[in-house]
Amino acid sequence: MKYNLLDEPWLPALFGDGRTEWIRPWEIVGDDPPVGLNPQRADFRAALMEFLVGLLQTAFAPADIRARDRMLDSPPGQEALREAFEAHREFFNLFGERPRFMQDLTMNEADKPKLNKAAFLFIEQPGDNTEKKNKDLFVKRGLIKTLCPACAASALYTMQVFSPAGGRGLRTSMRGGGPLSTLCAGDTLWQSLWLNVAPANVRQGGIEPASGREVLASRVYAWAAPTRTSDKNEQVHPQDMHPLHAFWGMPRRIVLREEAAQGPCHVCGREHELAVREFLSRPNGYNYGPEWVHPLTPYTMEQGKPPLSIKGRSNIDAYSNWLGVVYGEPNAKRHMHAALCVHNAGRRGGRIGVAGYDMANDKARQWCEHVFPSFALLGDEATFGAEVRGMVAAADQVRRNLLGALKDALVHEAGKNQAKTDMSLFENANNMFWGRTEATFYDNAARLAALPDRNASLSERDELRLVWGRVLLAESSKLFEEIAERFGIPPERMERCVEAHRRMKNYNIKHLRGMEMYPPREA
Repeated sequence: MKYNLLDEPWLPALFGDGRTEWIRPWEIVGDDPPVGLNPQRADFRAALMEFLVGLLQTAFAPADIRARDRMLDSPPGQEALREAFEAHREFFNLFGERPRFMQDLTMNEADKPKLNKAAFLFIEQPGDNTEKKNKDLFVKRGLIKTLCPACAASALYTMQVFSPAGGRGLRTSMRGGGPLSTLCAGDTLWQSLWLNVAPANVRQGGIEPASGREVLASRVYAWAAPTRTSDKNEQVHPQDMHPLHAFWGMPRRIVLREEAAQGPCHVCGREHELAVREFLSRPNGYNYGPEWVHPLTPYTMEQGKPPLSIKGRSNIDAYSNWLGVVYGEPNAKRHMHAALCVHNAGRRGGRIGVAGYDMANDKARQWCEHVFPSFALLGDEATFGAEVRGMVAAADQVRRNLLGALKDALVHEAGKNQAKTDMSLFENANNMFWGRTEATFYDNAARLAALPDRNASLSERDELRLVWGRVLLAESSKLFEEIAERFGIPPERMERCVEAHRRMKNYNIKHLRGMEMYPPREA
């Protein structure tokens, strides 16, 4: 039985009145448009947003920037989208005869495929070896046995686009394991998708459209052609495929096994006549070379080296990451490039959603998600970047001084060198410092972005630096006192605690004064 992802209502859409309904891809617009996606899992939401951006980019890209901007507030009708997607319909069958969406075209019994439980489609699930050693302490086995077609498709796409290292022959995504996904956000689902679609005009920083079915089948949709296996570590480079293939990478060789359902889905709870409880797999799928640059991910660039994708990590919500993710962070030797979608649309101001897995090789430590503000720049971008980098550098030094002072005050001398900053006490202080200074940071950044000219606004910049310095001093002192009090200081260590606090203040003042964020000494 077929299940086509362009025909079936498989996307959980959130509407303005709070209800969730399951829609088809071409129903992202309408008289009552959805405001977002609302799947049961956060990683599904990020992956499905990428799926829809990729579908629009492949099948409905605007001719140029003007056309894209015009359609942002005047979206097409459902029928227009449906007609555009129709030419791609044959590539989006989840079940039935192959080609199947995101599944190996040629795998057969002669390949001796491995039979896997459906739960292994999820990145955070414990693997075979973990289960054998009874080490599945936090994410337990056996909780996911049955998937409805919608959740199976979501899990499959999530695995392919975020796939981590998984052992011998289990290839990572073209962005590496656990890449960061960045998407500009709008007020409706359509806007949140369309803001991230590049024009078809390459001269305007766009993405070249596919020229017909043959190109789609051979160089865009990996599952429509024999898999480029990598038994000898053969790599697939950007010149081997079409640029649109970046949205449809397929590092894992997988074939789903559908069967008659015997109960509800263990992820969304819905019932469907078909279910996925197992899938077949083989190692050595597409092995992507290091030159790939995905349009929805920021990269670090260094001369003479391939681009390195930014990964999801536990502190991604800290504003220390903001400048690079939203505007890029140039440097003489090594610099961060904002994602193509953010570069094209994020400068107008708005919100940038960032999400990704914090991975330790093949182990998912956590899913990370945050929304950054974006400000339209009226003045010089280099000047703005320099000011913001100075704010971050000052905050980072004050943060390190705070952690050092807490070590001096609270940890006995013999264990001070062994006390790691990732211990819960210091990690909490670290996160609290970023959190408490965040509002002032973004307020300062917004005011800097609104300054039109460097020379005409020196006094405003000077005042903003002093405001920032006062906040850093005040919050670091408050945090030291709160944490020390909560920790409990015995009388014999009180003098040492007071001295550590005094030294921290002096170090902070000296550092901030050197960065013009504290008044100079009086003559």
